[in-house]
Formats: sequence, C-alpha cells, structure tokens
Amino acid sequence: MGLGNIPSYSPAESLLYGLPAITSLNGTEANASGSTVRVGPYKRHGYQVSGSAGSSCAFRVYASNDPNQSREDYQQIAAYAVDGSGLMYSDEWCFDSAYAAITDYGGGSFTVIEKHSP
Repeated sequence: MGLGNIPSYSPAESLLYGLPAITSLNGTEANASGSTVRVGPYKRHGYQVSGSAGSSCAFRVYASNDPNQSREDYQQIAAYAVDGSGLMYSDEWCFDSAYAAITDYGGGSFTVIEKHSP
C-alpha cells in the first residue's frame, strides 16, 4: 500500500512537528488495514478510532524494525475492542514501520486517524 493520502510537510518540518494527521481508514465497513507508514524518526504515536452507532470491531497496530519485511510478518503491538463510542490510543515506541488495522468486524463503519511526532 502506498502513502498517497499523507499530506506533506517539508523534510525539516516533518522532523520538527512530525507527520501531519493521516486518515488511514475512512468509513470502512469490513476488516481492513491502512497504509504502512515509515515511523522511524518519531517516538510518539496517536490513533483516533471513530465508530458509528452500534458498531463493533478490534483495533490493532502492527509494527516492524525491518523495512523489507512483508506485512504478514509484522508483530502486533496493540489491540483494543472498539464500539460506537470510539477509541483514543497513544503510546511511545521505536519501530521503523507500522500500520493500523480493523479486525473482528461486527458491524457499523470506522474511521482511523493517526499522528506520529518526535
């Protein structure tokens, strides 16, 4: 998956402010995963999961330190049950690449917005 939906900062701004907020999944109504994001320069990571009324799923984050590793070999570093009230998740970690996923889909629609900063 590409990084086509990521707004751009200059390289200097990205190191200073982090990546602009990324909508990695927008209104998904099935199990799905977002783009792989190179998060190596950043240590703070935040995810906002918004769900529609009556929705349910699991939100997961997968990461790897090997930029050449296939996504099937990434390791899960976070997993949360989510309903229509949504989820705010933030943590500090040091990995090269990561992606967010909606799994165990049980109905409704979900949007995931992520932010990575120094």
